[in-house]
This record gives sequence, structure tokens and C-alpha cells, in this order.
Amino acid sequence: ESAVGYARVAELHRRLGQYPEAEQVLRDGLARFPGEGALVQRLAQALARKGEAGQAQAMLEEWAQLRPDLTTPW
Repeated sequence: ESAVGYARVAELHRRLGQYPEAEQVLRDGLARFPGEGALVQRLAQALARKGEAGQAQAMLEEWAQLRPDLTTPW
């Protein structure tokens, strides 16, 4: 079990149009691997796609504050 595994399963759900399932897999992955950048970014993208851009932005900003070593300026 790894964060990559969660990301892959979520991507399969997304490709099949199973967006709620993809979102849940990402949330489950983050519960298991808090702060994992790939999962945070994919979940933020999923939220933005469904019109929750504010929540997506807040999630990314919180992650950037927790992991400044992994963020780069745009």
C-alpha cells in the first residue's frame, strides 16, 4: 500500500468518469498518507473540476505552508 497506489486507483476512476469514487480514493489516501503532495494536488484538481475552486486553492495553500521544501514559485 502506497500513496502511488491510491493515485493510480483514483486516476482509473477518473478516466472511467467515476468522479465521486476518485475523490473518495484520494481522501482515503490522504488519511493514510497525510500531506502527500501527489494526492493533495490530484484532490485539489478534482475539487476544482467540480466547481469547488476555493476549497481546492485553500487545500493547496495549506499544503504549501506545511511543505515549503516541496513547493516552487510559479
